[in-house]
Amino acid sequence: MNKRKKIFVIGCGNPYDRKGLFNAMLGRTRMLLNSDEYNVEFYLIGDYEPWLVRKLRGTPKRERIESIIVDGVRIKMLWFKYSILDYICHIKLHGRAYFKEHFLKKQHIHLKDADFIIAHSQDAGYVAMNAKKQYGIPFSVTWHGSDIHTAPWNSYSERKKITEIIKSADINYFVSNALCKLSDELVRTNNKKVLHNGCDRRFIKYNDSERQRLRDEFHVSDKIVLSFAGNLIDIKNVLLLPQIFEIVHKHIANTVLWVFGSGKLKHQMEESSKKLPVVFWGDKSPDKMPDFLNCTNLLLLPSKKEGLPLVLVEALNCGCKVVGSNVGGIKEVIGEKNVVDYPSDNFVENFAVKVVERLRTSNPIDEQSINDEFSWEHAYSIEYSDIKKFI
Repeated sequence: MNKRKKIFVIGCGNPYDRKGLFNAMLGRTRMLLNSDEYNVEFYLIGDYEPWLVRKLRGTPKRERIESIIVDGVRIKMLWFKYSILDYICHIKLHGRAYFKEHFLKKQHIHLKDADFIIAHSQDAGYVAMNAKKQYGIPFSVTWHGSDIHTAPWNSYSERKKITEIIKSADINYFVSNALCKLSDELVRTNNKKVLHNGCDRRFIKYNDSERQRLRDEFHVSDKIVLSFAGNLIDIKNVLLLPQIFEIVHKHIANTVLWVFGSGKLKHQMEESSKKLPVVFWGDKSPDKMPDFLNCTNLLLLPSKKEGLPLVLVEALNCGCKVVGSNVGGIKEVIGEKNVVDYPSDNFVENFAVKVVERLRTSNPIDEQSINDEFSWEHAYSIEYSDIKKFI
């Protein structure tokens, strides 16, 4: 009987903050586990911070567990102490995080028994690249967003490292066509593919009675609900949300705005929303978000940059309309009619007008839907076929 091949997945993130990137890694890994064809191990590189760094970054203290099981997937943690020196060099000066780089150089030892490595984003790709150099293990890297659209353009050292990873990888996956095209400005290679994110099966459109029950429970039965879900940070353009909503609210008085997520811009958003019907829900677990999205009429995403936001797929699957900025892969998900050029003159007003138009349309031809390319089954069929070429 043939021994099952070993596939090791490695990524970066916080198992206590399950948002887009984390959920994308989890969804892909779960498909591999469900196939029962491989022995799969999942490693996650997580940062823990001393008190001063937590205060500067506004992040909570994290318990350094050895492993955690999320939705049936066991994740083994690789913890790195994010020092004040790395914070200054990397975040403030856009330079190299020296201690983290030294830490990452040693992590390939955990992958030495793999037959194939699936890495997600830059730091994990760096570890996988070193494992290939040391042990000859083939690997893929999935690029989800900021490691392509932001990091290489802020730092020469980051650009050099990311370019090396792309060249070294056996396969580079990009979550949108736009992100793949942008990567060509770093380096042109023939080992690139587009692999769209999928969506958890919990994100479905409920029947009318269940949707009405939830709207009654949340006291919005007579309201039109707009929502934003994501990190409350600059790259998401969240400081414009109160301005956009104020214009929409003047046109359609019975609208409310729900904001899901956390981040350093939350206080500023709260201050600028005091006179508006805006509810800040904070972070909500993925298993609760289908309920909120089924109460949402339209999702807003005015981002400055994006890869391919998973929340778009989740919202469309729950029956929401969506309006977003025309950046990254947003248009690939929601279509050209539903995006607003960014940056552009009068962006806030144009975005608000587009929202009002979408809320008032009742033409079935204009309804938004999602195609089969944005499913984990479709993603797995591509990934499975590629892995078979190497093991």
